[in-house]
Amino acid sequence: MKLVAGSYERFLWGWEVKEKKKQLEWAFSYPAHLGAIKCIASCGSVVATGGADDTIKVFDLNAQKDMGSLYKHEGAVTCLQFHGPRGAGGAPVSNHPTHLLSGSEDGSIFIWDTDSWIHLKTMRSKKDSKGAVNDLSIHPTGMMALSVDRDRHLKMWNLMSGRCSFTLKLRSEASIVKFAPQDGGSYSMVRDAVVEVRDAESGTVLHPLEHEKRVLCLAQQLVSHLLLLPRLPASFPTWCPSLQGLGFCGRMSGILQVEL
Repeated sequence: MKLVAGSYERFLWGWEVKEKKKQLEWAFSYPAHLGAIKCIASCGSVVATGGADDTIKVFDLNAQKDMGSLYKHEGAVTCLQFHGPRGAGGAPVSNHPTHLLSGSEDGSIFIWDTDSWIHLKTMRSKKDSKGAVNDLSIHPTGMMALSVDRDRHLKMWNLMSGRCSFTLKLRSEASIVKFAPQDGGSYSMVRDAVVEVRDAESGTVLHPLEHEKRVLCLAQQLVSHLLLLPRLPASFPTWCPSLQGLGFCGRMSGILQVEL
């Protein structure tokens, strides 16, 4: 197992996870971008990074090889997500994805084919829309996606047609949106210090999870419906929306992003 992290100093760092010894062993460092690394996505051994230099870099961790760069965005790449075939319960059935979605400060979302790494589609709700995309999430079926932008919009995208099918004006800017990985029947949206778990069909708020400080990132567990929500100051409350309660709360320093 490998752990990767991106830095403001443009480097991609990698460690081998020694599970039995509970240790991290440094594996590599690579100057991936000309500016800060803004986001990372992974599927199997394939890792993609988005940078402030408007570029997406693709790496093969097993071979420790730079597979090349994707140039299309006209702004910093702010979010990335891979998609591939999924089995029962939403678990991936392949270590190689079929598609990659990327969002940017230029307001666009691109669909990429991961076999030939070609650009398939540009999605933008309006030709003159320049609201930076903060985050995006692909439904487990791969047929639709959600995005949130700096203009305080939540948008639903039909990935079959490449068009925006629904737009909702939010009361405040959302920084994160994530479909439930099990079946996509709900999604979580972060707005400052509040996380709203909403029904995917109606948009009804199922569980408002309030915090004292701003939530920095969100991780969802595939099998047990847990949400891990690091916030400022550095603590990580863990919620179980199905039980409508707080599971436990721990503390550690310097949390910027987590994954379960």
